[in-house]
Formats: sequence, structure tokens, C-alpha cells
Amino acid sequence: MSRKVGKKMAFMLSQGISIVGYVLLWFFMVPGKPWMFMLALPFFSFGIGGLFTLMMSMTADVCDLDELATGKRREGIFGAIYWWMVKLGFAVAGLLSGAIMSFVAFTPGAAVQPDGAVDGLRLFYSGVPMFGTLLAMWFMRDYDLDEQRAREVHAELERRKQGVHPSSSQSSGARPWLAQHGLLLPGVEPSPLAGKTSDEIRTLYAEQFERGVYGLCFSAYTQGQRAGDLLSEAQVRRRIELIAPHTRWVRSFACTEGHELIPLLAREKGLKTMVGAWISADRAPQRTGDRGADCPGPAGPGQRRGGR
Repeated sequence: MSRKVGKKMAFMLSQGISIVGYVLLWFFMVPGKPWMFMLALPFFSFGIGGLFTLMMSMTADVCDLDELATGKRREGIFGAIYWWMVKLGFAVAGLLSGAIMSFVAFTPGAAVQPDGAVDGLRLFYSGVPMFGTLLAMWFMRDYDLDEQRAREVHAELERRKQGVHPSSSQSSGARPWLAQHGLLLPGVEPSPLAGKTSDEIRTLYAEQFERGVYGLCFSAYTQGQRAGDLLSEAQVRRRIELIAPHTRWVRSFACTEGHELIPLLAREKGLKTMVGAWISADRAPQRTGDRGADCPGPAGPGQRRGGR
């Protein structure tokens, strides 16, 4: 059904069929004739089955959209929330069954029930689920992640994973792509650079560079160097002198192999430092002598030291 009319419409139709079942249940809940319940069962069972099938598939589409917008794959969180709510519903329903029968004064097995007892059961076991189903359909009325958009999002994710685009949503143009396809999540601001040409962006960058920025992620490496290469004091000093007029803070990525010089030399230029460290398998801290900072020990097998 979802392939023919889309997941949202299939959800609406399946829940509409379940409402038919709950309406029938109202009339077929007859004391002494429990077999009549079976006439209503297929209808709301179809709705429940459709709910579990479709919602998991729609959740996967939402996870794709969330990953494209944020760069994070959080299907575990979405699944945990979904199943927590399902289990909560089952638990509440089970706990309330006896309380409901007591509340409406229904006596199981009794030949004659008090006035209003059966109507009370109908209200709880037919009217309440019907209200909940209608509420769910009302919530889903604005769901606009249709099959075409879901396929576009999935295809874009696959292209990024294959290296056609960088994986980071911050640098891959994910926001402009999402905005272009009408898929920005609620509350996500469009990029202030959206719609600007490359020359306009370069001009804005130059202006901001001259005004200065609050902080920079700082790498002391030069072209041809990589993580693990030993940095000299002269190299670190020269790199800091380049950025000192344009920022107030620098963030480093390690405190070994010359990176421990960054806080000292940055302070000479009046800069504040957020010092990073790669944590190794060695739990014992190592002192850096007169530098007075705790740094991790040597990296364990297969672990990277330094930063970029």
C-alpha cells in the first residue's frame, strides 16, 4: 500500500481502518457473546500492524534526514524513544485493565452486570483507543517527508559516503542542499552565505579576517607534515605569529611532539589557549618538567598521536 500511495497515506488509511474496528467493537461488546469480538478484531489489528510496520520505516527516513542535516547517525536514539513509548503504553494498558473493570463495576463471569458497566467498558476499550488513533492521525498531518524526498536524502548520503562530498555537514554544503530541496529541519537557520557567489564569500572572509575572530582551531603543521612529526619551537612560534593579530583564542589538538609549546608561545602573544590531548592506553600521567602540565603517555598500538 505504501508503495502505491506513499507511507504517510498508507499510515492514514491503516489507522482509518482501525477506527472502523473500534467502532464495531463498541457495538459487538455484548455480554454473553464473546465471539462477536472476533468480528471487530481484524480491523483494528490491521491498524496496529500497519502502525508498527510503517512507523519503523518512516523513522529510518527521518534518521537519514537527521544525518544529512547534522552529520550524526542517531537511529539508536530514535529507536530507543520509539520503543520506550511502546513499552510504556503496553505497561499502562496492562496495569489499568483491572482498575477499569473495578471502576465501571464490571464483574467477570456474572450473568447480570450493573447498569452502565458495559457502556463503561465500551468507553475505555473502544472510545479511548479511537481518540488516541485520531490524535495520532492529527499529529501526522504535517509529515512531509514523502518517498521522493526520502530517496533524494538517501542518495545524497550515499554520494557523501563514497567521497563525492566531504562527510561533514558543516563543510559539505549540506545546509544549502537541504534548503534547496525544502528539507531543512524545523528551527534550522539557513546559512548566511546561502545565495552568495564565491567572490562575495571571499570578500566577506577577508573583512572578517581583518576584524579578527574569537578563536581558531590551530595546527602548527606545515605542508608535507603529518600527525606524529616533531614540531620545532621556531616553527610553532612562526605559525602563532601569523595568526596572533587575528584572534584571541587558539585551540590545540595535542600536548606532545612539540604541541606542548603552543600554550607557552601563544601566551607570549597575549593569546589564550584551549589545550587538547590525545588519550592513550597508558593511565599514568607524565610530567613535562618545567612546563607544569599533565600529558598522556605514549599512544597505544594503532592509536594516533598528535592532531591536525
